[in-house]
Amino acid sequence: MEVIIHIAKRFALLGLGWIVSFIIASRFINKDYFCATGDVFVYFFWFALFYILFGVFLLVETYFLHKKKKRGCVIANTVMALPMLLFMYALIDLYLN
Repeated sequence: MEVIIHIAKRFALLGLGWIVSFIIASRFINKDYFCATGDVFVYFFWFALFYILFGVFLLVETYFLHKKKKRGCVIANTVMALPMLLFMYALIDLYLN
């Protein structure tokens, strides 16, 4: 039961961060300009930044949960952090090549 509550809290945090990054990205969009070509990149930048920070947070929390011997939460954090880290790797690979 502890692991399910842990996962629910992380998904709630992920949803809250997604909303906050959407609000921040909306502040950078010029409402008077009707061409929306650059708008996607602003949203993509803020979502990518949040996802990378969230993945790092999950990995740091995994280390501390491992010290507390909470194996179920460690496995849950690792599984949740993998897509974030793969996304970060893809961004770095895209930038360098």
